Amino acid sequence: RISWHYLNLGLGYMTLGNLEDAEPYFKKAIDTTDDESQLPRAMAVANLGYCRLEQRNYEGALELFEAAETIFRELKAEDFRNFSMIAGWRGRTFHEQGEIQNAILHYQKALQYAREIDDYKQLFLVCKDLAGLYAEQKEYKKIGYYMVLKPMRRILINF
Repeated sequence: RISWHYLNLGLGYMTLGNLEDAEPYFKKAIDTTDDESQLPRAMAVANLGYCRLEQRNYEGALELFEAAETIFRELKAEDFRNFSMIAGWRGRTFHEQGEIQNAILHYQKALQYAREIDDYKQLFLVCKDLAGLYAEQKEYKKIGYYMVLKPMRRILINF
């Protein structure tokens, strides 16, 4: 149970934009031996990866995303919400490193996972990231597709 508390403290600091104070709590959630729940550990590993991404420690971020995904897969084979977040963060990691094809591949995976559970917020966030990538590449037709058509089509189909 204590790992959930550490995770929530870390998330609170992260929400406030204070990554330095968030990290120790994520590490405590990962390292605690007081409970057996792996879910808060997986979430802490993923969020620690996000902290590394924000710090531009891309190698460290990718290692943590891989570790988090492994734990999530062991816990629940179809944890599409967390898979989508991790894939989106990987996409951003590759995007910031200039690895455009890898970024697109991971953004597409993030969209696929988000579609599985009709997570519209995640769909919009990933579409926004893809549109930004295509804007940098001056692929204007794709910008419109990912900013307007793709998210709206998904929503309208479900009404």
